[in-house]
Amino acid sequence: MSKFKECMREYDAIIKGIKGKEETLQKENEEQRQQLQVKEQEFKELEKSFDDMLSRYNRLKAVLEKAVKNEATLKEALTAAQEKNKASQEKARKIKEMAEAKIREQDEKLSKIETSSKSEITRLETTLKRKEMDVGRLEASLEQKKKECTELTELCDTLVNKMS
Repeated sequence: MSKFKECMREYDAIIKGIKGKEETLQKENEEQRQQLQVKEQEFKELEKSFDDMLSRYNRLKAVLEKAVKNEATLKEALTAAQEKNKASQEKARKIKEMAEAKIREQDEKLSKIETSSKSEITRLETTLKRKEMDVGRLEASLEQKKKECTELTELCDTLVNKMS
């Protein structure tokens, strides 16, 4: 029986060992389950963070694309405005040149008119002086004729008086 007892002791020791290992394995299993739950929770949080990050990335990507389009549109508008400004400046320069040419032309015409007007005034003043001198001579001649006429009238009156 001693063998039987020894066998039973060994059996009890093995059973205790197995139970101890089983408890250890159960504890390890429980710890691994808890770790798995923690890892799953961490994974879910990581997945949520990734989704949030992806969502932000997509929004930023859309904003960036819109900014790039806006930049291109603004560059086109700037180029068009610069071309329009250049054309306006060229048009203004041409108008200014035309106006300056017209002003020079009108100044020349005015100068010619002033010169011709001055010479015409001088000519007319000279003619006026000649006519005034002619009028003066004619007035003197008229006075002379009146005087002669008066003398003749007196002479005729004297003769008529003598005759009568």
